[in-house]
Amino acid sequence: MRGTKILRCIVILLFIWPSTIFANETNLESTTPEKKISLNQSQKRDTTAYNSFATKTILVKTNSVAWSMLVMNAAAEIDLSKNWSVNIPIYYSFFNYFSHRGKYRTFGTQPEFRYWFKDGKNGLFVGMHLSVFTFNYALWGDYRYQDHNGHTPLLGAGLNWGYRKNLTSDGKWRVEFSLGFGYAHIKYDKYINEYNGRLVSTEIKDFIGIDNVGVNFVYRLNLGGNKR
Repeated sequence: MRGTKILRCIVILLFIWPSTIFANETNLESTTPEKKISLNQSQKRDTTAYNSFATKTILVKTNSVAWSMLVMNAAAEIDLSKNWSVNIPIYYSFFNYFSHRGKYRTFGTQPEFRYWFKDGKNGLFVGMHLSVFTFNYALWGDYRYQDHNGHTPLLGAGLNWGYRKNLTSDGKWRVEFSLGFGYAHIKYDKYINEYNGRLVSTEIKDFIGIDNVGVNFVYRLNLGGNKR
């Protein structure tokens, strides 16, 4: 119960607050006449160019760190405003590590709001993410761990920091480095690590620490119109 309350507070802080910022940015030109006057012509031209770009460009990517653990993954990043974007990754693995005693099977996502300090979505960024993962893993030890009854996923939230740069002069290919720190509420079953191993216990834990590491290779898809 305590973990659920903590998670609820984090979700409100990380996701409802940014949504108010997006709403304010979207409605900026529909506020008072005084605020409309304060928007000069160059700002309006930048906004028009940005809106044209944002509706026609998407970044697709994959995380090489996850691949090194035999976790298949892909992500898409979409612009929300001039300095904000949303990143939506999907992770999936059904592999054993050479024997049934070693495995990391998972399916989940970690959607993230990002704030970019520079226009163009390169350079430094900070992010706020949610985590939802099912899991079934064993590391050649005495026990295997699985989300409770197979349908009680890990739930978490946290912060990300990262940096992205171009690999090619036209910006089609990029590389992105990121590190995340967060909280997760985990309810899991503990089994003897053998075929049809018996259930030992059901446990609940609250985790605080590094919850993602990324070295992503990024490709920009232009669906027409302006390039950036």
